[in-house]
Amino acid sequence: MKEKAFSLECWLLFHLLLLIGNGTTENHVTEGPDMTEDYITPDPVTTEDYTTPDPGITEDYTTPDPGITEDYITPDPGTTEDYTTPDPGITEDYITPDPGTMEDYTTPDLGITEDYTTPDPGITEDYITPDPGTMEDYTTPDLGITEDYTTPDPETMEDYTTPDPGITEDYTTPDPGITEDYITPDLGTTEDYTTPDPGITEDYITPDLGTTEDYTTPDLGITEDYTSPDPGITEDYTTPDPDTTEDYITPDPVTMEDYTTPDPETMKDYTAPDPGITEDYTTPDPGTMEDYTTPDLGITEDYITPDLGTMEDYTTPDPGTMEDYTTPDLGITEDYTTP
Repeated sequence: MKEKAFSLECWLLFHLLLLIGNGTTENHVTEGPDMTEDYITPDPVTTEDYTTPDPGITEDYTTPDPGITEDYITPDPGTTEDYTTPDPGITEDYITPDPGTMEDYTTPDLGITEDYTTPDPGITEDYITPDPGTMEDYTTPDLGITEDYTTPDPETMEDYTTPDPGITEDYTTPDPGITEDYITPDLGTTEDYTTPDPGITEDYITPDLGTTEDYTTPDLGITEDYTSPDPGITEDYTTPDPDTTEDYITPDPVTMEDYTTPDPETMKDYTAPDPGITEDYTTPDPGTMEDYTTPDLGITEDYITPDLGTMEDYTTPDPGTMEDYTTPDLGITEDYTTP
């Protein structure tokens, strides 16, 4: 009897140990850290963590691009860059690709702060929200450049519907050639071309087919009145203009105007570039009779090699926006030369 009881105790003890062993020896695997993203050192500026933090751009590249080291969640066929989350540094949100550049600027860039809500089919940029950096608002005129691009220009996809207070040219009706129509007077130059000049043979009531510029209202700045055309020069300079104080010593064979002495009012010298507009009129442009050999310091666009569409050459960076259309823009730090 004792032996049976002892055997039973041993059997119970054995199974009890088995039960205890099964309960305490379950395979608990301690999960290691998620190594797909290494949040070692957060970026103090953008508070974005990186697998390998980028000190320059400070953008989060969950899946690094070996070349650009940018994460292309939905690759852009053009630039293969997908910006589903805006970069706080560049603050450009590329949610929907732009068909032209495959970039959609739905959120303004706080650096350049241009809001591209609706892509422009040609340039694919829509300037609805003002840019705090460059203060360019393409719904309200930009006080520096003050050009309003509300409706795309078929030629350049730019529509100058609101006058530029700096250049103060109103582009209400597109010019078929340049697509600029000067129906509202230019407050900067304030020249009134109400009567055609027989010498220049430009009719400023009906737009000139070459320049298609219409000067129906006098320009209050230079205040030159061409109401009685001069048969030779077709400009009447019988009494000097006290406002412009322009010296007509040697006539210009093209316009019969010599601007050898700068105008103290506007400081425009048409032998040297105008410091305000900084456009050099030494060699006439067949279309507009303007030669853009010297960059305009105001707009800072270099017209050395004319663009067939806009007659603008973007070979030199723009000091205002620091955008160079040959070299990548150092502000945006995106290189569109290498896909």
